Amino acid sequence: MKLEPIDMAALLDIHDILMTWNTDESSVLQKLCDKLLASLHAPLIWGGLINQDHKLTVFGAAGNEADRIKGLVLDCSDTLANHPAIKDCIDTLTPASLPGGLIELNSRLFENLSPDVRTLQTDLYPLTLENRCMGVLAVATGNRQNSKHHSLLQLAAQHAGFALGMLRNFVAKEHAQSSLKLAAAVFDHSLEGIFITDTTGSILAANDAASRITGYKQEELIGQNPRIFKSGRHGQDFYQALWHSVHRHKQWEGEIWNKRKNGEIFPEWLSISAILDEHTQLQNYICIFIDISKQKEAEARLNYLAYHDKLTGLPNRDLFHDRLNASILRAKRNQTDIAVLFIDIDHFKYINDTFGHAKGDLLLQKVANKLKSCLRENDTLARMGGDEFTVILEDFAFQTDVEITAGRILKAFSQPVYLDNSELYVSVSIGISFFPEDANNPSMLMKHADTAMYSAKNNGRKCLHFFHSTMENYSIQRIEMERQLRHALD
Repeated sequence: MKLEPIDMAALLDIHDILMTWNTDESSVLQKLCDKLLASLHAPLIWGGLINQDHKLTVFGAAGNEADRIKGLVLDCSDTLANHPAIKDCIDTLTPASLPGGLIELNSRLFENLSPDVRTLQTDLYPLTLENRCMGVLAVATGNRQNSKHHSLLQLAAQHAGFALGMLRNFVAKEHAQSSLKLAAAVFDHSLEGIFITDTTGSILAANDAASRITGYKQEELIGQNPRIFKSGRHGQDFYQALWHSVHRHKQWEGEIWNKRKNGEIFPEWLSISAILDEHTQLQNYICIFIDISKQKEAEARLNYLAYHDKLTGLPNRDLFHDRLNASILRAKRNQTDIAVLFIDIDHFKYINDTFGHAKGDLLLQKVANKLKSCLRENDTLARMGGDEFTVILEDFAFQTDVEITAGRILKAFSQPVYLDNSELYVSVSIGISFFPEDANNPSMLMKHADTAMYSAKNNGRKCLHFFHSTMENYSIQRIEMERQLRHALD
């Protein structure tokens, strides 16, 4: 391919431009257009690159109305369908010519150009790399003298295609390396533990967080199977369901109990994902997990506060009713009896008013401890509120066993209670009802125990009374008498 001396000089300048280090495709194309315009004195020169969506974007332009054409995006799919010459240019990597100019493309994109520019003959040169078209170099000329510079333009387009291709490859490689560095940084500095295993489950890589959470050094983890973390709290069915989800859905996520190197069992939130290659074949497993011990402790604390009395630490009214319901269900199933004790501190209001609420609270704590010391470990003791306590007794042979327990409580309160430097003698009144003899549902069982407790108070306090139906009639009569007395005053 023979070049005129002036074209040879221009080509050498173009070579210098293309070989000068630059990571901006737009800058490369713009410098190429500027140099060709200065050498050829053509009215308009522009260059564009084709992306994966087959759209050509004009990145560089020089000459008449260059600023209007720069940045335009031309859909090659539509253009190729309507103009065979351009299709040949891109497919066969050979130059093509538009004798009528850009107007032949029938594109509205060029309507903002003046008619003189749009109708100039335009020669297209493919920017090639490894037998593929990366873009187009377009030269518009009005005097048809472009043919004598045909070789220069063809070589310039080839050199530009090579340079831009190398630039793209370099940028892609740099991007890939940056992505790998970023992924490595995320892996190393993540607060979540991460394992990567092969298809057999052998650990290939583990990050610092995984080492910190499990207690194993990273070199101890490599080559191991995650089975070393098994806590023994899950059965085979759990693991079968887990791996069934991984194999079917390529992922499993949930709560699991695992074991650290020191033998400590801890809860973790675990995610297992199957990583597939480009042929959708299993390549690796990635396990991401966090230690949720603190969350579990917080949940347990909130649950405890929701169902326990803050002052005494005993079950509160809600938890007592839940346990009473459960006890009645067991009693029905096993055909056994249960007893409910309603306990009230005698004259607590006077103690509270005399010594103050702080001493009153301290007294309630002392009373709770005394009551606990009189009961078995499996008995339920609760504080209903104020100075009222309740007890559920199960697993007794005779009702006299319940009476013995209640008598033990009364005897315990024959000893003084010490509040700081004050010695107080406190007594309690106890009412008792039985399931199913006195009631067959929780609310009536509680009501009858409460009625029996008030009967004990009305009979001198610091004693126990078993419920019987005459007490209920007496309570009703008492309420009715109070109502009538109020009306009598009127």
